[in-house]
Amino acid sequence: MKNIVLASILAIASAISFGIPAQAGTTVRTYHGHYHGRPHCYVKKVRYYKHGRVYYRSVRVCR
Repeated sequence: MKNIVLASILAIASAISFGIPAQAGTTVRTYHGHYHGRPHCYVKKVRYYKHGRVYYRSVRVCR
């Protein structure tokens, strides 16, 4: 019984260890600035003042 539990724990640990590096390399940025995979970008609204008036600008932020 103890051998079955140890073997199942070892099998689960090995399956998880192979799955984590596969997910880590899904997004690769090339030297041209293009993304291969899913980029982590969002649009942020930035408030700024010009001649006493308030303006809003949309800025794309990628991390």
